[in-house]
Amino acid sequence: MHSIAANGKGWIGNVLSYARYEFGGQHAKNALDSPQVLSKEVFRIRKEIGTRTSSWTLDELKQVVDTLNMGNKKEKKKK
Repeated sequence: MHSIAANGKGWIGNVLSYARYEFGGQHAKNALDSPQVLSKEVFRIRKEIGTRTSSWTLDELKQVVDTLNMGNKKEKKKK
């Protein structure tokens, strides 16, 4: 996949929100099941990743998803 680094965080958030909704979220029972990706979330993730210029490998993406899932589990435990 080509880099989308030149696109703004609002554009990226909108595209991700659209994809999330079209590929499963439209069957959500409520808005929380398919939340919008906010610009501030894109900003936070860009800050964490840095200035990456190469494409992601499948193994790298799996690692990112695993890391995010671990963070979500910790947040749920706090509540």
